Amino acid sequence: MEYCIPGLETERLLLRPFEKSDLNDFFDCCKNPHLGDNAGWMPHRTIEESEAILNEVFIGQPGMWAIVSLEDNRLIGSIGLIKDPLRNYHSSKMMGYWLHEDYWGRGLISEAVEAVLYFGFEQLELNLITINCYPHNARSLRVIERFGFTYEGTLHQADELYDGRVLDLQCFFLTRKEYFERQGLCAD
Repeated sequence: MEYCIPGLETERLLLRPFEKSDLNDFFDCCKNPHLGDNAGWMPHRTIEESEAILNEVFIGQPGMWAIVSLEDNRLIGSIGLIKDPLRNYHSSKMMGYWLHEDYWGRGLISEAVEAVLYFGFEQLELNLITINCYPHNARSLRVIERFGFTYEGTLHQADELYDGRVLDLQCFFLTRKEYFERQGLCAD
């Protein structure tokens, strides 16, 4: 199920498609080793490397939003709702996100997750949204717990990282029914 992503606005964020003009902010985010460690990729070393990744992975990708701070109009992260590579089911998507370290601890990812869950369950009418996380990423695990995702299990030795480490992935899911129950509504 391909779809064009709409712009989504929250109290403090604009979620919109990525643009070429995001390059400097994208590089500023992605060169941080703390971000790469939690997301599983090597920190970007050059702006040219960021430009290639921005063009190949983010720009024009269905289900991939740039997170822009309304306070300073800067790209500060990304959130996506993409095909879950572990499921062959048209009514499921996998969510992933990352955020510039300067913006951690402000509840901004929770704000973005809430908007994307609403879009996924209420606009796309998905039946299942999944999310995966490395066991050491305590911040992300708190967000996952806050939104009521259910622990599904651990995919052992799931990712070999750029530095040779092999990490497990903790896998979680949220059903449409559970989402609507948490909202105090009935799912159709």
